[in-house]
Amino acid sequence: MVSGSTDRTLRVWDAETGVCVHELTGHTSTVRSLQVKGTVAVSGSRDTTLRVWDIQNGTCRFVLRGHTDSVRCLEINGDVVVSGSYDCTLIVWDMNTGKTLHKLVGHIDKIYSLSFDGNVVVSGSLDRTIRIWNPKNGQCTRVLEGKLFHSPFFMFLVFSPSLS
Repeated sequence: MVSGSTDRTLRVWDAETGVCVHELTGHTSTVRSLQVKGTVAVSGSRDTTLRVWDIQNGTCRFVLRGHTDSVRCLEINGDVVVSGSYDCTLIVWDMNTGKTLHKLVGHIDKIYSLSFDGNVVVSGSLDRTIRIWNPKNGQCTRVLEGKLFHSPFFMFLVFSPSLS
């Protein structure tokens, strides 16, 4: 189990004993987002960075730099991480190399939520739009907007590629 906090740390816990196995330090501001895949955790922070952690030995593999404002949300699928930021952009990263694959630009206000199934990225923003992206080429394929949409402040987004 892994937790992230306003104290700028992540902690790796043994769920059976309740003992903290590792305290992961390095972020310089609040940890805002966190995902775990196997023995790897990825955290996003108000310090504008993401960190890729090896939670077995408690070390940081990569510091991912590219956002200019707080990293609000992220998702892992396979070896790819997608992050959304208050800088109005999403970044598609290669989790094994730490390299940027694509920067997704189009929202005009803070990104608060995203969903990523490996083939499609869906992002929600305070600009009252939901955008659908192709993570392989970085292109926006559709924009959902309208007066019947949520208030300007919606927090969560879940995407199901097939309802059948």
